Order: sequence, then C-alpha cells, then structure tokens
Amino acid sequence: MMSDVRFWLRSWTGLALTGLLLSSIVLSGCADDTASGLAKADETPEFEGPWASEFTAEYRYTDSDFVHSVLADGKITDEELAETRERFTQCLTEYGHTDIIFEPDGSLQFDTSTAQDPASVDEQMDECSEISGEAAIGALHSWIRRNPQNLDEDTIMADCLVRKGVVDASYSASDYADDGPAADFPFHDVITGETAFRECNADPLGLFE
Repeated sequence: MMSDVRFWLRSWTGLALTGLLLSSIVLSGCADDTASGLAKADETPEFEGPWASEFTAEYRYTDSDFVHSVLADGKITDEELAETRERFTQCLTEYGHTDIIFEPDGSLQFDTSTAQDPASVDEQMDECSEISGEAAIGALHSWIRRNPQNLDEDTIMADCLVRKGVVDASYSASDYADDGPAADFPFHDVITGETAFRECNADPLGLFE
C-alpha cells in the first residue's frame, strides 16, 4: 500500500547555509562520482555576485565532481538543475518511491510504501539529496530564483507577510527572526496566514505573481 508524502527539501525560515549542509554519505545503489578530499581554498574558483559566499561554501564543502562542475562558473542553469533532479529522482526510485514531484515552494511530493518507517524515509531523502547534488545545487538555484540579490531573509519575509495582510503592519524583521524558528507567527487568521506563509516562502519578493 502506498501513501502520499510531502517532504521539505529546504526551509527559508532562519535561512542559513550551514543548516542545509548534510554529512556526505555514499549510498549503495545510487551513482556517486566523488573524488577524494574536499576542495581546498586554493582550488576554489573566485566567485562573484550576491551569492558568492554561498557558492564558495558549497564548492568547498562537497567532494562531488558533478557539483564542482555545475558550480564552477558561478551560475546554475535550468538544464543543470534538471540533471540534478534526475539524479535525485533515480536515487529515490531505487528506494521504491514513485510519482516524485518537485514543488516551487521548496517541497517534494512522492508516493512511498506505508511499510516504510518515516525515519528511514527521511534518511533516504537526505542521502539521495546529498549524493545527487540536490543539497547544494537545488538549494542554491532556489535561493537565487526567489531572492536574486540575496536580500536579508528576515526582512523580505516580514515584508511579504505584511503585504499579504496576515500580520500587523508593524511586523518587523526582528519579529520574524524571533517567530521563525518555532513557526509561531501572530497571524490574524491561522488558515489564511499559513497559506500566505507558504506563498511567501516560494516568492517573498513577488517576482512571479
């Protein structure tokens, strides 16, 4: 018997690169093209632009030749993202997960056997994300897409919630920083607020409205 699962690949609340860097694990049955050792400082390209520090951190963290090849020019194309997701999907499929759908809000939906332990499914997702390169490439692509200039996350999320009218007009970046970790927001209406929060997560600047 199969059940539908929604899994968050990344969270924008309290966005921190280090929070998304997972331990590198070699998964049997999934392709892994890693070389020995992490990238040294003198082997790392000199990235430029608003997301340069994040590209540098991800490049140095990983020992994946595939991830290095994608990140080396300081940009991630739609074609490179598609290849990354194909690698991720293949890995998940080998675990028995089906009907895998990537959502704009940073989540992933798929069907999995009800016999699977939820903790094991979480581990499989993390491992496949790391090995496929999705942990680095998918995250960076999403961050850049929704916030091209790397503006302060707390500020743009607070502004978005105010703009949607689900919190008081006085709601500030510092308020969001306090409320974000526990996802305990002072919404005027919980249902409307949660919907607005998901929309802001996916598009805080209103770039795709």
